[in-house]
Amino acid sequence: RLAGRAAAAMELIRWKNGLLAAASVAAASVVASSRISFDGPVLAGAATVFALVGAGNALNDRCDASIDRTNAPGRPIPSGRMTPEAALAVSVVLFVAGNAAAALFLPLRSLPYPALNSILLVLYGFFSKRIAVLPNLAVAWLSASVFLFAGAISGSGERAVAILAAGAFLTTASREVFKDIEDMAGDSLAAARTIPLRLGLARARGI
Repeated sequence: RLAGRAAAAMELIRWKNGLLAAASVAAASVVASSRISFDGPVLAGAATVFALVGAGNALNDRCDASIDRTNAPGRPIPSGRMTPEAALAVSVVLFVAGNAAAALFLPLRSLPYPALNSILLVLYGFFSKRIAVLPNLAVAWLSASVFLFAGAISGSGERAVAILAAGAFLTTASREVFKDIEDMAGDSLAAARTIPLRLGLARARGI
């Protein structure tokens, strides 16, 4: 049972996405500093991003549990492998751990990123299906800010990191609209206000 709960928790936080985001911190640090040096601050930044990505995913699953019964019934909460209360507890622990790691081990100039993104993740979890366009832009910012966060940690390479961030913003925004198209069936049952439900399928694909 313990192994099953651990597996459900790892699925809940989308650990693969978290590792990819953490790796982006390492990659951006190389671009920013023009050298390969995964020192303490870079590792702490990667751990912070991993924790906050996991926290946001856990909270999002907790808030979207009713919608996921239609869109993704195999996820930990709708499948019964994890309770909504347990998912919320996982989210809170990871939010605290991520911000604590940042406060303890990272330079002051980088701290606004985890603090702001924690707030955005909470707002996204509770309101993402109710406000058209803005949630898509918020997720795009969260992806782009990983690179800006890495640049703030290293304190250099602003232009190169900004280019990476811009690419991440645009591609993530595109992916979010596509996900809204995929989720139209469940979102319509919950009276969500996503782009394809507000503007129609053809316009959403065009965007």
